Amino acid sequence: MKKLIWIAGVALCVVALVAAGVTIAWFTDTKETSNVFTAGDVKIRLTELNPEHEVIDVTNHGAQMDYGHVYPGLEVKKNTTVTNVGSEGAYLAAEIVILDGEQDIAKALSIPGGAVAGTTPIDEFFEGGFWDGMFVRAASSVPHLIVWESEHCIVQYDTRMTEGFWINIFVKDILKSGESMIMWDGFTFPADWDNDQMLQCTDLRISVKTFAVQAAGFESCEQAVTEAFGNGFGIPD
Repeated sequence: MKKLIWIAGVALCVVALVAAGVTIAWFTDTKETSNVFTAGDVKIRLTELNPEHEVIDVTNHGAQMDYGHVYPGLEVKKNTTVTNVGSEGAYLAAEIVILDGEQDIAKALSIPGGAVAGTTPIDEFFEGGFWDGMFVRAASSVPHLIVWESEHCIVQYDTRMTEGFWINIFVKDILKSGESMIMWDGFTFPADWDNDQMLQCTDLRISVKTFAVQAAGFESCEQAVTEAFGNGFGIPD
C-alpha cells in the first residue's frame, strides 16, 4: 500500500510541474544547407590592327579592310586577339575562308606541310599565334578532310574546296576568364613570289569567324564546338 501511495505521489508531482509550465528537456539537433547557383556566361571580344596599325574592336560587327595592292615581301600586321570577357573558361575555334578573284589561290598557297612546286604552305603565309609550332599530319575519320596538328591546335582542310581554302582551327588550350590569346600576328607575302604567284592574290579575301563554347562539360575543343554549333560551324559533311 505504501508503494502505491508513493507512485501516486510522484505522478501528481509530474502533473503539477507540467501544469506549472516547467519544460522537460530532450536531446535534439537540426542541420540546414543552402545551395546557391549563379549563372555564368561565355563572351569574347575580338580586336585587330587596321591598315593604319590602329587597334579596332570587331566584336559586334564585321570589319572589311582594304589593303590595296600587295607585293612580294609585304608584311600585313593584324595582331588578331581574342579576349574572354565572360565568367567561364572557354574553348575557341576559328573558321577561315581564303578566296581570290580568279578562284585559283591554290596555285600560290597549299595546306600546312603539303607544299608542292610553286606554292607556299598556309602555315608560312600566316604568322604567329595559332600557326606557331610544328605541324604533323593527323588521322582523319572523314575521307575529304586533311588534318594537321600542332601542340596547341588542330587544323582541318577540306579537299573538296577547289576554289580556295576553307579551314577549321580548333584550339586545344582553354581560354580562362580575363585572358587573351593571339590568333595570329598577320600575313606575309613571300619575297620570292613572282608575277604569276602574286596574280593569284588579285582581289584576295581572307574572312575569319571566331567561335567560343564553355569548356566545362566537354573533353575537347572539337567536341565542344561541333556539339554546340552543329552545322553552324565549319566544313559541311
